[in-house]
Amino acid sequence: MNQAQRMAMASKNEVQKFEKKARKEVNDAKKQIEKSLNNAIPKASKQVNHRSEIPKAPYYVIAKDNFMSGWGYAEGKENKLIFPVSSYEEAEIVRDNLENRSEMSKIHIRSTKPIVSQEHILWQLLGKETSPNWYKKGMWKRWTDHSRRQ
Repeated sequence: MNQAQRMAMASKNEVQKFEKKARKEVNDAKKQIEKSLNNAIPKASKQVNHRSEIPKAPYYVIAKDNFMSGWGYAEGKENKLIFPVSSYEEAEIVRDNLENRSEMSKIHIRSTKPIVSQEHILWQLLGKETSPNWYKKGMWKRWTDHSRRQ
């Protein structure tokens, strides 16, 4: 191997080392950005895998979210929402808000925790702290009033 070939080989090794270092720095930066975004974006819901993860409450409002069903985390599954509520009156408010949303169906109030099945349903828990608008009376009614006019 002559001097020119050795220099070319050394340059190639240096380039490979530089590329490897640059890829690592880019991946580290991506991870840092993802971590920052995950911490900055509040979680609106929590995926529930067992009924013990559902807090005790006097009532629960359950609904199927047709828009979120069948794709993303719910690919091949129904996406069902669980709203723990502190009174029957609050359950009625949440139910009424859900009924004013066209993507929601199978809405019901129950006094027991649902049996969580992971096979064909993705269960999500939404509470007052993370999803307060569902608990506000008439929250979505104003958006649907035009469809109720005669």
